[in-house]
Amino acid sequence: MCANDDRKLLPLHDRVRGWLRDMLRHERANLYMGFDLHTALSAAGFTVERVRAEANVLTPVSDYPIATIVRAVLPRLVTPGITTEREIDVDTLDARLSAERQQAGATCLLGSRVLRVWAQTGRVTGNPGTPTLARSNVSAIAPCGPSRARGDAGTASA
Repeated sequence: MCANDDRKLLPLHDRVRGWLRDMLRHERANLYMGFDLHTALSAAGFTVERVRAEANVLTPVSDYPIATIVRAVLPRLVTPGITTEREIDVDTLDARLSAERQQAGATCLLGSRVLRVWAQTGRVTGNPGTPTLARSNVSAIAPCGPSRARGDAGTASA
């Protein structure tokens, strides 16, 4: 979920990242899907036109609705025992994350190393004398593998 500057301590950010990573692992999600998109779409007959990396940057003075994301997946975090509603305290989560970045003077990436892929497939249809090109387009976004953070070496991040 978030890649930190190793010079800054952001333990709450690290904990939230861990919850989301553990949820995806519990669900057997492919944490490398971003790296696998080109291969998967090519195997499905699509022509990959471009691949782009994106990330949301959180600064000491910018916010992102992380609590909204966590609220949406709350049952997926609590039911398997990854964390508790009390530990998450979703109603104050964004404020606590923002305060942590402000106190540390820290910038971090949310959704770090997300890849976006544009692809299309075309086939000729219609009469042999008047062929028409039919196209299908796809745009996909996926995380692309583990990130390493202090205290989390060797584990994948969502």
